[in-house]
Amino acid sequence: MGRRRKISTTKKTRRNYKNKKRDGPRKLMIDMGRLSSFKFYLRQTLEGVESGDTVYANILSKSSNVGIDEAMKYIESQTEAGTLGKEKSAEVTQLVKRFTKFR
Repeated sequence: MGRRRKISTTKKTRRNYKNKKRDGPRKLMIDMGRLSSFKFYLRQTLEGVESGDTVYANILSKSSNVGIDEAMKYIESQTEAGTLGKEKSAEVTQLVKRFTKFR
């Protein structure tokens, strides 16, 4: 009789893993790991703005679902419309850039 071969449970083979390519190109979006901090700072920044809740919700949804580019365009359009001042717009733009990540 031959010896029984031990099967190692810790050794993993790499043959079942394939190099998975992403569906599309990566985009700059909000880092979801730091989303709560981003919400907090964005709420603080838009505190004195009239109709700040609408602006807050639109910036949050565009930056987390669509991409940073669309959020920046929205911020510019709100600045031109007069909802956001230039100082607030600069603060929000800097905040959005600080919390970005390629996804």
